[in-house]
Amino acid sequence: MRKQKLLAVIFFFSLIAEDETVLAYYKEMWTPARLMTWFTDFLPIKVQVFELACVALLIASRRRNRSSVARPLVRAIYISMTVLLFSVLYGLAQGGQLKPINTQVHVWLFTLVFALTTMSVMNKPEDFNLMNSAIVWAALWRACMAVCFYLKVRGRPWDQLPSYMTTHEDTVLFVVGLLILATRCIEFRTKRAVRMLILGAPLILFAIQVNNRRLAWASLAAGLVVIYFMLPSKSKVTRRLNKALKMLAPLLILYVAIGWGRPEKMFKPLAAFSAMSGEQADNSTRARDNENLSLITMIRDRPILGTGLGREWVELDASFTVSADVFPMYHYSPHNTVLALVAFCGGLGFAGLWMVLPISVYLNSRTYRKSMNPVEKTVAIIGIIEVVAYLNQAWGDMAAMNNTHMLPAVILGAGLASAARLSVNSGAWPSVSKSRDPRNIAKPGIA
Repeated sequence: MRKQKLLAVIFFFSLIAEDETVLAYYKEMWTPARLMTWFTDFLPIKVQVFELACVALLIASRRRNRSSVARPLVRAIYISMTVLLFSVLYGLAQGGQLKPINTQVHVWLFTLVFALTTMSVMNKPEDFNLMNSAIVWAALWRACMAVCFYLKVRGRPWDQLPSYMTTHEDTVLFVVGLLILATRCIEFRTKRAVRMLILGAPLILFAIQVNNRRLAWASLAAGLVVIYFMLPSKSKVTRRLNKALKMLAPLLILYVAIGWGRPEKMFKPLAAFSAMSGEQADNSTRARDNENLSLITMIRDRPILGTGLGREWVELDASFTVSADVFPMYHYSPHNTVLALVAFCGGLGFAGLWMVLPISVYLNSRTYRKSMNPVEKTVAIIGIIEVVAYLNQAWGDMAAMNNTHMLPAVILGAGLASAARLSVNSGAWPSVSKSRDPRNIAKPGIA
């Protein structure tokens, strides 16, 4: 149990550690989390202390309960690492540069390493529930910091207000933390779970509002849809939820009808969807569209193997470009890292890289359907939500190629590990030992 608690603690510290490169309030508001800056700072060898600690835990636990993990997901992780190495070598052979490869590779590679570490250290549903608790408390902490900073700066002139209160990556933390509280309330049905949701949800929702990230509302909506469709159709919770939705439907329709396209703060969630649908396009949206179109053109030209890593993406319209003085890695790490990986690695390489995601979703969904343990069910459905939130962030804001903050990577890694462990623990997937048991092998001549 010591290793489990140690991993949960360093996981929590990695989520709240503050860095001047990613926090809007770093130079204006001191918090105790500043003391953990060293933990996620990069050493001269381009590795964080946190990453070294995870690798040490992985080595110390590498032989532990190997038979109790879903082997398809473990194999997919090793395949992803192999494809990553191939794309690096292929890109260098095509004239790619060595320096930007760390930016393009580091985050996804550590996602896989952290998944292996977590599945090596954590065994039971309660262990993964501990990881989810770390996410919740980190989300509440960062939400408090966002609200405090907002109260500090809200009296400034409009042109002097920060565009966000914490970080872009806190989008994943806020959404996953909030949905953990909601899922626990649904599955545990305890007074404590209800109190935590009542107290925590308003704080996190207000932090999402003032942090001003459109992706947060899209991720939250997608996560709620996942929870709704995963619930058993004939359960009491589903019946109550359907009844509540029928009552709220007229109000929701009225809210959308009045607020669609309006700039007021209370309609900001709708503004997020209208902007992403092409309406109210600002320069930021146009720049993203230019990036996406450029990457799609690269994919069309090299659909199978891509250009290889270490190469630049080529802009079709340079009017939205960012100079190397401002962002040296701009032409190596576009905002849409999903399309970027397809462009750099090709369709074949991308399939090998990201097959871990659908496999983990499949295993977690089987766990949720099979298990009768509310802790196990909660962890399983959150594992799916972590993939959804990560994909949304990777599509819109560099989650797969952003070395400045590893928050989305470690949250996704925890979800991958839960799929590998709990699918076997719940009986949703056979363990290696059971599949190789002679009693489970059909004898000749026996149907």
